[in-house]
Amino acid sequence: ITAHCPTLTALTDDYHCDTPVSYTFSQVRDLISNLSLHLHSMGLTTNSKASLFAENSAHWLISDHAVQSLSAATAVRGADAPLDELRYIYTHSDSTLAILQGPKLLAKLAKDAEDKGLPGAAGLASKDGDICSNIVLINRDKHTDADLATLISSHPSLSSSK
Repeated sequence: ITAHCPTLTALTDDYHCDTPVSYTFSQVRDLISNLSLHLHSMGLTTNSKASLFAENSAHWLISDHAVQSLSAATAVRGADAPLDELRYIYTHSDSTLAILQGPKLLAKLAKDAEDKGLPGAAGLASKDGDICSNIVLINRDKHTDADLATLISSHPSLSSSK
């Protein structure tokens, strides 16, 4: 479709992204391609798994397609799921990276991990104990760069695993 209708609207989301978005087929292709290159540089490869903990949105769809374009798989759950359930899914899906809704979920995971004495930025680890060191945020939750820097500095485990 992209070859025939590159400028037609392919995806809109007025409610679930930081700001309303409207992407053409060409833009969706480029967003998926760029994210897949980024995920590949983080070690996601064929038959790898990524945990995608986010609400359905345009960015969720793009993230899921980027993972699939690498012949990898996603283990998905909504961002409002209990934190222990998210950790269970990450661990038992053999995920190698996490894609999260945004800073709010990351902060909740980080604080909970610190309170429970769990290792790593968000208490996410494989069955073998490998700590999740790659976390991608698909939304900013209206946070500025300064807000994100404050979040990272307020949780020592985050700053050690950028």
